Amino acid sequence: MASLGQLVAGVAHEVRNPLASMRLNLQYTERQLKKQGITTLPIASLLEQVDRLEMLVRRLLYFDQNQQKEMVITSLEAIASESVSLLRLKAEEQGVTLFYRSAAEPLPQVPLRRRELGQVMVNLILNAIQASPPESEVEVGVSKEQDYLVTWVKDTGAGLAPEERDRIFDPSSAWVVTKPKL
Repeated sequence: MASLGQLVAGVAHEVRNPLASMRLNLQYTERQLKKQGITTLPIASLLEQVDRLEMLVRRLLYFDQNQQKEMVITSLEAIASESVSLLRLKAEEQGVTLFYRSAAEPLPQVPLRRRELGQVMVNLILNAIQASPPESEVEVGVSKEQDYLVTWVKDTGAGLAPEERDRIFDPSSAWVVTKPKL
């Protein structure tokens, strides 16, 4: 375990420098584009992804299971639709149609771990895109069911093999399922 910890810390440390460079270049590009009146490029979204990667690096470097995660009052819809937007081009490259189904009625804003939940959504959608055959669809949606907010990712891929299904809730898979009450 100690060797694994050293390896992870080494890799995380090496990833920090390119991330810092990416952040600086994106911030510079954003300033230059604003000077030219160009505000339609997704620079802020790219910077948020750099933030996510930097947080992951910090978590790898300073691994602490008891660390409090930052809760933010936000909308599950915003997280889901942003995740879809981030992966729309990837879906097109794979020949997959990616679409978002919004809730029938506006969902309440609630305290959520925005970055972590966003990363989970991106991972699920990316997995669905990669598992889907060309000319198929991946649907992402949100809804309110009784006292719960629900989000889903639906694809037409082959699904998990039975031996993989048994492992999806292993701590090593990094999946944590919670169902917070509204």
